[in-house]
This record gives sequence, structure tokens and C-alpha cells, in this order.
Amino acid sequence: MATTKRSRKPANSKAASLIDWEQIKVPLVKLHLDMKNPRHEPVATEAEAIKQLYEVEKVAVLAADIVEQRAMSPLDMIGVIAMPGNPGHYVAVEGNRRMCALLLLNDPDRAPTAEARVRMKELSARITLPVAISVVRFETREEAHYWIGLRHLGPQEGQGLKKWTSIQKSRATDGGGDNVLAVAVLDRAREGKWFAADSLPAVTTLTRYLRNREIRASLGLGHHRALEFTHEPSEVDMALKQFLQDAMPTGSEKPPRVNSRSKDGDRATYAREFRDRGAAPRTTLPAPITPPPAEAPAAGGKITRNRPDPAQRKNLIPSGFICNAADRNLRMLFKEMQRTPIDDHEFANAYLLRAFVERVMSLYLKKVDSGFNWSDDQALVQRCAAKLDPTNKNQKFKAIRTAATSANATFSLHSLGAAVHGSLLKDRKALIIAWENWDYALRTMLDELSGP
Repeated sequence: MATTKRSRKPANSKAASLIDWEQIKVPLVKLHLDMKNPRHEPVATEAEAIKQLYEVEKVAVLAADIVEQRAMSPLDMIGVIAMPGNPGHYVAVEGNRRMCALLLLNDPDRAPTAEARVRMKELSARITLPVAISVVRFETREEAHYWIGLRHLGPQEGQGLKKWTSIQKSRATDGGGDNVLAVAVLDRAREGKWFAADSLPAVTTLTRYLRNREIRASLGLGHHRALEFTHEPSEVDMALKQFLQDAMPTGSEKPPRVNSRSKDGDRATYAREFRDRGAAPRTTLPAPITPPPAEAPAAGGKITRNRPDPAQRKNLIPSGFICNAADRNLRMLFKEMQRTPIDDHEFANAYLLRAFVERVMSLYLKKVDSGFNWSDDQALVQRCAAKLDPTNKNQKFKAIRTAATSANATFSLHSLGAAVHGSLLKDRKALIIAWENWDYALRTMLDELSGP
């Protein structure tokens, strides 16, 4: 095998020549992960290294991208050194995430869990890997150390990698790049610190969806390339957060709602379902706008802002409240409330609210306490309150505890029922107060109903 060329000063020259790094082809079965990889604590076996990288470093997402693109980035090479005591085998001192993804695509049975093995087998079936890949060979770990530092330790006064700003990213994609809108959405998520930076979904998956005009309309986006809002910015941001959440891994074999395997029809269905569950913005602007900067949480806490006055909203359900439950009747009730203005239909809102609250609670108990048979409304509320707050001390559940102990509470099922039957009519203020009292418990139960 040829030796790596080194920088030596020629005998008759004052200048040294550039190093021409040696590239070699190595069979995948002879490539190994680094037990001393800085991404994790030192481990004793390659199986432990795979487990660490798969569970913490999003290797499955990287593997899926390799399958979708049918390539690894041509701008990145895996760096290796000879494996001590094992001639012809090499250890990856740079590129362990990519190396791990390739190893699992080549042999899915090496994945750390049954669920991971299923996922990797599914990906592996969609691509044919080469027997060997090109890598850069270093003589020693120390020789590679400097170059690894340039990739991972930041700009370092200019010699290391320097990240692009948002404007630079836009410039890079503006000349015909398909991902420009997805990049802008992800930049806004980072700017607002909506999620952990390393948890955001793949830009290519988002682009597949954002090409769809119906999806952009349901998100409140008015342009296929620029970040223009057609609805009230806080509502659009809420919709975008939900869209990104829908694209994140589910933690199970079931793919997320927004996924790379979707077809055109699937994406159109997603747009309609997104509106049906109340995730779409509702306050239309007179004309599209460039949104103001996303607000990031204050240090050590949440964003401080004045909460909109609940009494001024047009509909009983507040903007941003989402119903992801699978039950069709529940979603129909939810949708009816969304499109029924309070001022024109106070009686109808009282009727819908009571039916919605009762159905949420009955479905919740069916899931978390299927053996319980409730005989009347009060027994239903009492059982839900006990399941939601076993300690009977959580202040966030005080309202449902009140409804459980007093059937005559102004927002109880009994009182809402009295409004339905005409003996105790509720005006706008009373209906909104009733919703506000139920809000937290409803959100908690719907979160449970939306889970696997």
C-alpha cells in the first residue's frame, strides 16, 4: 500500500509543497468506530459505540438522508487510522456518525434495539451499498487531531469552519435552490428557540411539504420562496411549531405525520387534517407581510408578553388550541366550535362545549381506565379529576377538582347542561370563563389521546 505523502522541503526549493493526502478504498466490513470518539464517553466495545451514536447523535436520521440522496456528502471524507493488531482494518477517527449510519445500513442487525433494527432494515432495503468506500488515511491519531479540531471546534480566529448566517444561507439557496423556504422556517425556529437546535427535522422533508400550495395556505405562508405571513404572526408561528413537531420522529415504528415517504395525495390530506385539528392560523391580515423577528425565551424563563384578552376573541376555542385525537366525532365537535362565532350563537356554543368536554373525558377514561363505567356526569368528572391529579394538590387541575366536588360550579357539566336546556343561559363572558376553567385539563387529556 502506498504511504501517505508528507510535506517535505525539496532540496532545491525554499517552499514546502502541499500535502497530498492518501485516499484508499476499504471494505465496509473492515471499517470500525472509534472507541475514543469525543461524541461519547470512552467505551469498551463497538456495540456500545453504536448504541451511544444511535440514541444520542441522530444516526437514524442521517441514515435516512443517505438513502434518500443515494450518497454521502461529497464534501466530507471519513478519516481513518490503521487498527492496532488487526491488519487491513481501520478505525474512523473522523466521521463516526456517517460511519455508524453506513455500518447499520450494511448490517441492520447491529442496531441497538428491536425497534432500531426494524427501522434500519426498512432503510437498508431501499439502497444498495458499495462493498468498499473511499476514506482518507492518517498515519496516527495525532496526525489527524489538528484537522479534526478545525471541523469541530468552531471558527478559531478564521482557520476553522465558520457557520453561515441566515442571510448567507438565503444567498446560497436563492439561486434556484428548492430548500429556500424550508431553510427560512428552520431559521425562524432557531431564532425563536422553539426546539433544541439538534432536534429540528430534515430540510429536504420539509421542502417536500412546503412545495404544496394547500399546505402553505394552512400554515399562513403566502409565498413559495419567501417567508411571508398571510395571518397574524403569533398564530402563524404557532402553526409552524406544530408543523415542525409533526415532522419529528415519533419514537416508534410509526412514521411522523410529516415524513419523507409521503406522496402528493398524502401531503394534501395532511393540509386538510392540519386545519381540522385547529392547528391552522385564523386571523387573516389585509395583505401578506414580512414577519417581525421571532421572539426567543428570556434567559432562564419563558417569553414575557401580554396575554391576549380572552374576552375579545371571536370564537370560543382560543388560537393555538389543537385537537389531535383520532376520534372522528370529537374532531367534528371541535371543528364546529372553531367556526361558530360566540356573539351570534351563544346557545350553540354552550351545547357544543358541553358535548366536547364530555366526549374528551369519556375517551380519556376509555384509554387510561378502561374498566371504569361511569353512571352519571358527576361520576365521570370525579374519576377524570382523580386520574389527572392523584395527589389532589396540583393547582393547574384546581378547576376540574372544583367541577368534581360541586355540580353547581358555573362551568360544570351540570351547569353547561342547564344552559343547553334553557334554564340558565350563558352569555359570551360566561362561556369564555367556562372554557378557560376547562382549558388545562382538556389540553392534558387530549395530549394523552394524541399519543400512541
